[in-house]
Amino acid sequence: RRAGRGMSAGYQPTVWKNATVPITTASADITDHVTELTLDRRFDMVEDTRMGLTARSYVPGLETWRFELGLIQDFVSSGGDIDSLLYTLSQATSPFQIAVRPNAAVRSCSNPEYRGSCYIESYTPLRGRVGELLQTTIPFRSASNLVRYTSSS
Repeated sequence: RRAGRGMSAGYQPTVWKNATVPITTASADITDHVTELTLDRRFDMVEDTRMGLTARSYVPGLETWRFELGLIQDFVSSGGDIDSLLYTLSQATSPFQIAVRPNAAVRSCSNPEYRGSCYIESYTPLRGRVGELLQTTIPFRSASNLVRYTSSS
């Protein structure tokens, strides 16, 4: 698309090549196993319709956020054993911190970091077909506010 049609002249598309995904509570960086990442934020819409309106009206209420990561599975303890980490975190009774940045560089306005406490919603350690790379998808569900950081400190 050309500038002037919804995009500014300084438009810089982001291509996923070097995101970073540290799980801070476990001191683990699982970035080298990540193949796909989705951050979904949703809000309960609370009705606030009142007299005088001719249509229903809503305001945002509580937020639910969710990270979903596609990962290459790994059972080798010397190589960063993803299975052991995820299995342990999936049984956690206390939330843990996860953070995501589009690029491994320091966080900034053009490389924001999204961080929050969460739980693993479900864990499927084995999924695949004969001859395919063993992969898994992990949903991380909110246990706190999601914070967007844009400065390095």
